[in-house]
Amino acid sequence: MSGASRCVIVALMTTAHGRPRGMQVIHVQAFVHAALHGKDRSVHAVIGRVKIKPGRADEALAMIRETGVAMLQGMTGSAGGYWARSGEDDIIQHSFWLFDTEESARAAAAAFNRLRDLPDAPATFISVDVCEIVVHA
Repeated sequence: MSGASRCVIVALMTTAHGRPRGMQVIHVQAFVHAALHGKDRSVHAVIGRVKIKPGRADEALAMIRETGVAMLQGMTGSAGGYWARSGEDDIIQHSFWLFDTEESARAAAAAFNRLRDLPDAPATFISVDVCEIVVHA
């Protein structure tokens, strides 16, 4: 793949095994479709970016699998999420989490924002945004 970027995506759907007890199973595509076609509902995404520190990509991935997935599954209104990486030398990791309300998304963004306070984390915080999903395909 000369000249092309390599992307790695780690996906989480709330249908995954090991979700917290009592958590409702939601199919993300059906969830977004229903919300976008309903008059009173909206879906919000938390889009976060971090830069993986040199030599710590495997550690960051393990952290997502060991704590990030469970954290997202335990958040109020969570409908699933994705983590994607671009680059091979300067790795930028993108998190894309879906929520049933803006309030739930803002609470999740606040949790993501706390990455700034973790000095030993395998990644450096870049940004986090809360966005309303307006169209899907």
